[in-house]
Order: sequence, then C-alpha cells, then structure tokens
Amino acid sequence: MDTLAKQQFIRAKALERKIKWSSHALSALTPDELTVAQVEDALQHAVVIEDDLHAHRYLPDCLVLAFSTKNEPIHAVVAINEPKDYALVVTVYRPTAQEWHNDWRTRK
Repeated sequence: MDTLAKQQFIRAKALERKIKWSSHALSALTPDELTVAQVEDALQHAVVIEDDLHAHRYLPDCLVLAFSTKNEPIHAVVAINEPKDYALVVTVYRPTAQEWHNDWRTRK
C-alpha cells in the first residue's frame, strides 16, 4: 500500500470509527490532554508525513499529522490492518516546537 492509499485508509477508518488503540496510545492521551474522540475526529483529515517507520513490524505503519478542532497539531503513529479493516493508533502525542519546524511535518 502506498502512502496516499494509507492516508485514505486512515481517514476512512476514522470516519467509520474503525480505529483500535494500543494501550500505549491510550496512556499517552492524558498527559497531552487529548481524548479518543478528539484524535479520531482529527484523523478524518490526517496527512501522512513519514511512511514505513518500522519496516520490521507486522503491520505497515506511518506517522500522521492531524489538527484538533482548536487547530492544534496532533501526531499519531498509525498501523494499517487492511485485511481486518481497521487502523491501529500505536501512539499519539502533541508535537513540540523543540523537535518540529512550525509546519509540524519536518523534524529539526
């Protein structure tokens, strides 16, 4: 699956609410003051900014950028489970200006 297809898949699964969450991702919500609903809503418009982060993983994954309803950036690592028809949020966080340029797509 190419990058654009992953992006479209993630958006569609978010819209359909076919998103699963790792325990790590769920634990990352509270420190960043995010909710499952906020992230899933934002993922409906996510853009893939890095692809195949961990080629050795069972499922293909990517880093996406999305924005909350307050226009705050959110990063999520999302794995694609096409055969089972869902996207898995592996981790989620708010990017910081110390690590990312102001486009939130480019690492410093």
